[in-house]
Amino acid sequence: MASTEKRARPKQGLHRKSRKKAKKSKKAAAEPCTVMPAVSAPCIPPQRLNKIMNQVAIQRKKQFVERVHSYWLLKRLSRNGVPLLRRLQSSLQSQRNTQQREDDEETQALKEKLKYWQRLRHDLERARLLIELIRKREKLKREQIKVEQVAMELQLTPFTVLLRSVLDQLQEKDSARIFAQPVNLKEVPDYLDHIKHPMDFSTMRKRLDAQGYKNLTEFEEDFDLIIDNCMKYNAKDTIFYRAAVRLRDQGGVVLRQARRDAEAIGYNNETGMHLPERPKLESPPPFSWEDVDRLLNPANRAHMSLEEQLRELLEKLDLTCAMKSSGSRSKRAKLLKKEINMIRCKISQQHHQPPQTESGIGSFEEENAVLEHEGEEEELMQGKVVQVRTDNTTAMAYVNQ
Repeated sequence: MASTEKRARPKQGLHRKSRKKAKKSKKAAAEPCTVMPAVSAPCIPPQRLNKIMNQVAIQRKKQFVERVHSYWLLKRLSRNGVPLLRRLQSSLQSQRNTQQREDDEETQALKEKLKYWQRLRHDLERARLLIELIRKREKLKREQIKVEQVAMELQLTPFTVLLRSVLDQLQEKDSARIFAQPVNLKEVPDYLDHIKHPMDFSTMRKRLDAQGYKNLTEFEEDFDLIIDNCMKYNAKDTIFYRAAVRLRDQGGVVLRQARRDAEAIGYNNETGMHLPERPKLESPPPFSWEDVDRLLNPANRAHMSLEEQLRELLEKLDLTCAMKSSGSRSKRAKLLKKEINMIRCKISQQHHQPPQTESGIGSFEEENAVLEHEGEEEELMQGKVVQVRTDNTTAMAYVNQ
């Protein structure tokens, strides 16, 4: 019995294995086939297809040839005995593959183009940074050359450097640039009939660059020539005349300070170089209002010439304007300007005899016109101007704020 049981057990195991294999085969047969059947389809080379397309002359040639080629391909498959379903599946799969290949090629082309533009942008950015570095380097070179040029001029022609600085300050006072360039003779044809020696800032700069000034006196003479020509040619009620008066007063302060600096530094008039030793100057006496009041008295200036009186009054005016703002300073500055204008009128009368007028007060009218212009700025700082017009005169009333 035991031996028969042992023989029956292997048979049962074989039956179980065969049943499992049968079940697996049934499941495999029931599952749908996802693998595309291999179809052997003929094909036409692209070169041959393009040659055929070139021989056809119809509208939408490319679409027509593609449809004809698809139809020809299906006919060839049918002749090979391929069922209709498999033919359609193979045609659809081939179309999908073609479309996918075209999309991949287009995507690859776009990626290549993007990489090209990125490389180009990177190169342009590097070029921009390089140009910026070159620009900064050249700017530093220009600044260094300017510094070296100034240092060289200070060693070779220090007096020219001083005069150039003074000329720049004078031109800053001419904000309207009235005296910057020579007078246009096309606009003013008769200018040379009245002015024999024209002068302007550009002519002064040319002479300065040519080392034409040996001392500060020659420089002041050209500046005074600009003022005198303008005041001689233009009437007193014009903006040019008033601009000349303003430039004369403001520029005079600059020139007097430049002369004090030149005397303190010490220059050789022949070579324009520094003196071997700094000149020893006496310290000026202490400034006081009593000295100004003493100088304002004409009796104390009777022993001086008009030029000396003008020089002393201008020096006191500079010292007075350098003091702190106060009522005493404003009062004395106004009196000093009045005396200075009177001295200038006397000097002009000596050089040029004024024309006779019916009332005989020609020089007095010129003095009042200049005084009115000189005192206007200082008075406007302390009060506001109220103009009261009558039939023939204009009165200026100053009301303190």
